[in-house]
Amino acid sequence: FWMDNKGGALGVSFHRRDDYRKAPLMNDQIVAGSDSNDDDDQQQLPLVLSPRAQEAARKEVVWGGKEHIEALLGGTSPIVQPFQPVFAQPQTNNIEGDAFDEQLSTATTTPPPTTGATHSIDGEKETEKEKEEEEPAATAITTEDRAVVVARGDSDSGVEGEKQDVSSVSSAETPTMTEEEREKAHQRQLQIEEDEQEDRYLQNEWKYHRKHIFILSNSGKPVYSRYGDESKLCSFFGLLIAMTSFVRDHGDALRVIIAGQHKMVFVTVGELHFVAVASTGEPVSQLVKQLKCMHSQIVSTVPGVDRIFQARPHFDIRSFLTGTDKFFDNLSERLDTGVSFMLNGIRCLRLPPTVRETISTVLRSVQTDDLIYAIILAKDRIVQYVRPRNYMLHPTDLELIINFVKSSPSFSKNESWVPLCLPMFNDKGYLYAYVSYLMPEVCLLLLSTDQSKDKFFEFANCKNSIFKALLAARSLHAIQESMTTQDSSELTLGIRGLIHFVYKNLLTNQITYLALQNPYNTLQSRERIFRLYQFMQDKLSHNNAFWASSRSSNRVWYMCTERENMLSWRTDEFEMHALFLPKPLVSLTDMVRGSNQILHWIRKEQSSLFITSSIPTIWSH
Repeated sequence: FWMDNKGGALGVSFHRRDDYRKAPLMNDQIVAGSDSNDDDDQQQLPLVLSPRAQEAARKEVVWGGKEHIEALLGGTSPIVQPFQPVFAQPQTNNIEGDAFDEQLSTATTTPPPTTGATHSIDGEKETEKEKEEEEPAATAITTEDRAVVVARGDSDSGVEGEKQDVSSVSSAETPTMTEEEREKAHQRQLQIEEDEQEDRYLQNEWKYHRKHIFILSNSGKPVYSRYGDESKLCSFFGLLIAMTSFVRDHGDALRVIIAGQHKMVFVTVGELHFVAVASTGEPVSQLVKQLKCMHSQIVSTVPGVDRIFQARPHFDIRSFLTGTDKFFDNLSERLDTGVSFMLNGIRCLRLPPTVRETISTVLRSVQTDDLIYAIILAKDRIVQYVRPRNYMLHPTDLELIINFVKSSPSFSKNESWVPLCLPMFNDKGYLYAYVSYLMPEVCLLLLSTDQSKDKFFEFANCKNSIFKALLAARSLHAIQESMTTQDSSELTLGIRGLIHFVYKNLLTNQITYLALQNPYNTLQSRERIFRLYQFMQDKLSHNNAFWASSRSSNRVWYMCTERENMLSWRTDEFEMHALFLPKPLVSLTDMVRGSNQILHWIRKEQSSLFITSSIPTIWSH
């Protein structure tokens, strides 16, 4: 069909069939032009233009191409072929004004494909000769497919219809740019190219990561994305909230979607939704645990976040999270291979019990009325802490403290006074932390409920007292030596075929494990072994249906792979996972014997491996 800009019909090209019916046009007779077709069964009607169509074509841009248009004509769908353009111009320049009239006047009418062919229009029989006599002014120009005809302006439009020659523009009229303007334009272009490259990465390459974590509000507003810019992923976040809302509207909750090797895990806490998309092979229970850790990080940054959303459901919480991406990113990386997160435990630095007791005594000597916790950290392990009598130091809070310190390298250069929320202590308010390093990789934290600036100077004096006392007792030297040796003298404990083990005391939530050695200390090997630990820990969990009918708390799970054998053991007092060489190097009997040897060694060294009840960890009053 040919249409003008007002919706008026200009012409139509279609094929003739035995069941051809009338196809009248609006306010005009049907017009047809020339187009040949050698098919005997289907004969295309000629294509011409009426005077009204010619006048409209002179003013409008008309395109012709191989576009198939299906038209229902009188209830029948004829076979429609690609239509031809009305006018053709072999040159690339536009035809305008008088040149267009001259071109039109010299055009010849293409004869119909069959001489004397008749067709029915409004019930009348006409020959092509009679049609030409009825419309002597109608002309058409044949062209090849996809030719383009452009007709602009009226012959009377004057300057408006003329094409301006670029060469006629004087060079004096071209604006000149100074060197400074050219440099600014160049910098803008470089910035645009850089932004485009970043957008391509954010929108395409980010999805090839094996694991993603997304956080969004109940209204669909993005909060956090592990990779990419969450502000550029609004459509994806909208899809996630639509999925959760659809299931919620049916009285259920979306938990997990498994598609091949990919798992999508959903956790909703209050007004926030947490989504993990992973193809890493991690169990669903471990992904849920990781998402809950991300929620704790949100609360640690914005206490009382649920109350904010209850008052303002469409509030954009990102304004409160500005500059905190480093905490979420670092936490996400630690979740991937962190044994402490997997077992929800506290890892202690191995120290002689006398040294640990000395450190505890020094910390208790600086007690004040509003001092809640005093903690010394060595890398990602706890050296010693002191707490109030009725407030335990929860493993989740300690992991958030470690993540807070490790994510801020500036703490190692300056003494800092910062607010910090511990969700398991109080999720509705802040504690105020004095952070200072006693030596490289050894950090002191004093957490108080008092936010006054005077408290900072008071804690700075306490830090000086602690440093002098530990230095005099050579406790700092013992801490440095323990971090350096990494228990190198007892890497395998003399147990046949032992590669690695992880142990958790369920009564104190403290863990210990050895460092992986060659050839198991590569990134791929560490990740593979950590996935085995996650799998076995999931098998021993209380939520596993395998143990639903069992009343015994003594659980043992054995797994054999091509590279390793693993034995996991859980009781009311401990949980242990031991990794051994594969069969036939180590038999199942050897693994059971080796696991008992590990337990014997841990009980023998527990005073140095853990913070035991013999060492005071509570303020004196």
